[in-house]
Amino acid sequence: MRSRTIVVGLLFGLVVACRTVQPVAYDGAALYLENCAACHGATGLGDGPVATSMNALVPDLRRIAERNGGSYPRAAVFAMIDGRAVAAAHGTREMPIWGAQFRAMEGEGPQAERDAVRRIEALVEFLERIQLAN
Repeated sequence: MRSRTIVVGLLFGLVVACRTVQPVAYDGAALYLENCAACHGATGLGDGPVATSMNALVPDLRRIAERNGGSYPRAAVFAMIDGRAVAAAHGTREMPIWGAQFRAMEGEGPQAERDAVRRIEALVEFLERIQLAN
């Protein structure tokens, strides 16, 4: 009976350890549709149903690389989505600060921050995939 309890305890510990080692995988396309498409449109064109009510033109997200000389600026896209490091001198932004939003969705602690970053990374990768060829 005692060895059975030890085996069950070890198996439980292994399951818990595996769950904490495996990062959460996020679907960038699903995240985009849930959080970005209202403004940027289902395809990234900038024609979402909320776009017409914006004070600024909503950019075509399929042309980020084109606007950057043909190179997709991963770090800049990450920073724009995250939004927590935007300098006040650059003015206001209509786009939500998704870093804070995702962090709040994930809860508290360092794991919540890592998961918020993974959400943003999934969005950055999705946007890279939808870039139009020059």
